[in-house]
Amino acid sequence: MKIFIAATIIFILCLILDVIYDQQLWDVNTRITKYMQKQQTPGLQSMFNFFSNWINIFPGIALLMFIFTENKLASIIYMCLIQFTISFNSILKNVYHQPRPYWIESDIVALSCNKEFGKPSGHAMGSLMMSFLLPLMVLPNTFYKKPKLIKSIIICFASIWTFMTALSRIYLGMHSIGQILLGWIYSSYFILIYLFYMHQPIMEYFKNRLSSIDRSLSWKLVLIVGLSTVIWLSISLLFCFLNEKNIYLDQTKLTQWLNTIYTKCPDQTEILQINSSQVFQNYCLNKSFEITFIFFIIFGIKLSNGKYKEEEFILNYLQLNWKQKCFRFLLLIIPLSTVKFLDFINSDNVWVMIFGYKDYTLECVLWINPYFWIFKIIKIFQFKY
Repeated sequence: MKIFIAATIIFILCLILDVIYDQQLWDVNTRITKYMQKQQTPGLQSMFNFFSNWINIFPGIALLMFIFTENKLASIIYMCLIQFTISFNSILKNVYHQPRPYWIESDIVALSCNKEFGKPSGHAMGSLMMSFLLPLMVLPNTFYKKPKLIKSIIICFASIWTFMTALSRIYLGMHSIGQILLGWIYSSYFILIYLFYMHQPIMEYFKNRLSSIDRSLSWKLVLIVGLSTVIWLSISLLFCFLNEKNIYLDQTKLTQWLNTIYTKCPDQTEILQINSSQVFQNYCLNKSFEITFIFFIIFGIKLSNGKYKEEEFILNYLQLNWKQKCFRFLLLIIPLSTVKFLDFINSDNVWVMIFGYKDYTLECVLWINPYFWIFKIIKIFQFKY
């Protein structure tokens, strides 16, 4: 409890300092970004684009860990935490509704083109959370058994990756230093509280439930997670509505930002409307629905009466040859890929984007019903999830 109290006090103090020094950090960032962009070279921009864009490598690693290693449960929880971070960041952006540097600083060039609010930085929150939780959560046995030197190298690599991702966002004109630091503050607090107070109880609960022959996940848990998701999205809708009604920001300022996006973004061929799904509060609302991933994972496990025993999986998995492992991989991935065409839906209506782009419902159905019979019929699996 002492860690929780100390971390919470430090967290609150950091939020207060962010409010006090926000403008000073913005001014410092403007000078740094302009200096960095003056040194622009094709190689430098390619390097920063790499760190900015390759943040998505971590969900892919978690998926491979889920498919090919015994630590499936931690991999699923890790993916759920990624979706939670994206959703939480989107709500915070609607709460802070702060512009990106290239929107208001005429000398800053848009070397990328994000169109939602900028504070706190989603890349800062995501890269810190994903790079540090991956070895601590998904690969704990491998990580903790390593010599101190190897562990130090891994932590050093995660730190450098997090820093370079943040620096890339400053260089590209997408975030200020204050937006980056606030993203780190939120992620650091969440990581600390989760690892010390939440991770082990969650792992134990699911292990006990999924390894039991007589019990599975309870409908009570499904209901609690479902209601929590509804409340979470209601909060997101509230702040989206407040921004939409110009409670915080006047329409003139938003129109100026839209004109800047049109002028500075090379891939923007037309001026967007304030209520477009691609900008401001509507884009943040869309991304906040990532939280539904967690509900559909739990709902899917309950519907399929999913079971999983690590020891049994390890023994059976060792008996599979490489052809069987590849076949198993394809059977897991192909149904998931069949609904990915929905990711290419593009509409100015935010609700079309939410219910089209968020294909978790279809994925849930495709991952549950066919596999329920596949596991019974095809002996190649020899184990249950």
